[in-house]
Amino acid sequence: MEQSSSLARFVEGSHFSESPTMMALEKRIPALNDFLQDLGIEALYPSVTCGMEAAIWEALSSNEMEASTRPPTKVSGLLDPSEKSKVEIRDMAASLVNDGYQCIKVKAGRVEDPLEDAKNVMLIRETVGNNIILRVDANQSWTMEQALIFAQTAKDVGIQYIEEPLKDPWEMHSWSTFSTIPLAIDESVDQGLFNPLDPSCGIPSSVKFVVLKPSLLGGMTKTVELCDAIRSCGRHPVISSSFESPIGLLHLSKISSIVDTNRKLHHGIATESWFAEDFSQLAITRLGQGRAIMSSVALSFSKKLMSGSKSDGVIIPTCSSVVSTSNIEWNVMQVYPHIHSQAFAKDGSSGMDVVLLLHGMFGSGNEMAYLALELSKCLKLPILCLDLPGHGGSRWKNTVDDMGQHGFQMMDTLADSLVELAGNFRSCSIIGYSLGARIALLSSLRHPSANLTSVISISGGLGIQDVGQQADRFKRDCEIAAAFDSLDRSAFFRMWYDVSLWDSLRDQCWFDEYIKEKASSTSDPENVLSDMLRECSPGRTSYMKDDLLDATKHPGRKILMVAGSDDTKYTAMVQELEQDAITAGSVSLSVSILEDVGHAMHLENPSRVATICSNIII
Repeated sequence: MEQSSSLARFVEGSHFSESPTMMALEKRIPALNDFLQDLGIEALYPSVTCGMEAAIWEALSSNEMEASTRPPTKVSGLLDPSEKSKVEIRDMAASLVNDGYQCIKVKAGRVEDPLEDAKNVMLIRETVGNNIILRVDANQSWTMEQALIFAQTAKDVGIQYIEEPLKDPWEMHSWSTFSTIPLAIDESVDQGLFNPLDPSCGIPSSVKFVVLKPSLLGGMTKTVELCDAIRSCGRHPVISSSFESPIGLLHLSKISSIVDTNRKLHHGIATESWFAEDFSQLAITRLGQGRAIMSSVALSFSKKLMSGSKSDGVIIPTCSSVVSTSNIEWNVMQVYPHIHSQAFAKDGSSGMDVVLLLHGMFGSGNEMAYLALELSKCLKLPILCLDLPGHGGSRWKNTVDDMGQHGFQMMDTLADSLVELAGNFRSCSIIGYSLGARIALLSSLRHPSANLTSVISISGGLGIQDVGQQADRFKRDCEIAAAFDSLDRSAFFRMWYDVSLWDSLRDQCWFDEYIKEKASSTSDPENVLSDMLRECSPGRTSYMKDDLLDATKHPGRKILMVAGSDDTKYTAMVQELEQDAITAGSVSLSVSILEDVGHAMHLENPSRVATICSNIII
């Protein structure tokens, strides 16, 4: 702590972006090592060195003008079966698989009898099947006799490696005489018994994997150097955490992506679940098809949202930026491949093609993060999730009353500000959900020459044509807005979702937890949400159907309207629109109906939504 505080005082006020040495760091890791040596950083504890490297590397990343192209990092799950019943072990193993892990590391050596450890591993294999990679970590707990009892009993399980099986690591030299199960070293490296940088260190031939903990080794540059040495002698480096904070885990994920460019290995950096819930919410969002470690405060309901869905067990680095337009301070969550705030050039010269995601009423950019994750698998483009004003971190620059926002004006201002934000890039595709979809469509209609290449509406309406129906809808939305102001959040959201529109969403196994977390995380410090509900009501905004049909008669910007088959109201709307488009001769408007999903399809089945969206964007 003393070193960290002293270093912080030393670095405070430094202009890294103006340093020639820092300029040289942008493209290659070795220059980072030179810079750290200039600071005398070798005198620091390894953990402090690692933290300092992480901070400098993050600063450098913030100055890069190109989006990252590194794929997500595979991670392994962790299972400790000691003192657990067979039922509990099965449930734990099944839960990890359901969370998307394709690799599980099993803790061993915590009970006296190695036969019990072997039986536990056999039970886990029986539970998860043969397609899941299993590793065993004994933490130097066994004698050679005990280790061989385990190995002989579990020889047919299909163990990728046993990590640090022996109390005396030097006995690993004779391991291959008795067993064919590969070994991995971890503590032996930390303890200095084996040094991959020294060819004479005599790493046992049975060791095929070397586990590296960057925070104990001294950071990224030392780790990368060790990884190069490990690969050069035919072994595989595995990056592992030492129970770092969520911000530390973000840095480990970046290191993993550097040293494992082919994504062949699963790395041991999924330890965030071992922290208390209130701590993990500071920086971690768990998404059903993996994990997103975020440098901004994450909404906890996103962590819960898809816990029952299967995944690839990946880590997606993200960050948040605040981007200013004339009327709105936009909070932008940047999902892999990410870009930083410096990329938002006012003159639109960034040269980037991006995808913007816009949520619905009472949502936030975090609710679109799972869809963003799926899109990142299909598209090699930066994915940006926006918060609407009053939702998440975005805000109006002036109060609604000061701006005189009424009816069409608020929607127009939102649409115009969205196009202004899009102007920072070479081109943009916009995917909007519900209210976000209506804003996206209005943006397209109001700005036909803007740099929008495609606009995709997910469960988005076109407005109401009948004047009487408009009045009825506006009255109903005013009543809902009054309920939002008067009811506690839990009661309000129970009421909000208790209509047929959300039938399929309520059928999801995670719905109750979703409502609970949404109620606790939805705040309205500037009291604008009820205003937005009233002023953006379909009862007070323009009817867009005729303008949309006219605008799509010519090739150019592609418009896709998507509805879920379980959402009968919107399905009927887009089917009618499809027929009208044929009659009107529209050539750039298409319609898609996804089976077995409802209004909130981006939450119910984001993979399918991402696939159909990416087909339009590509």
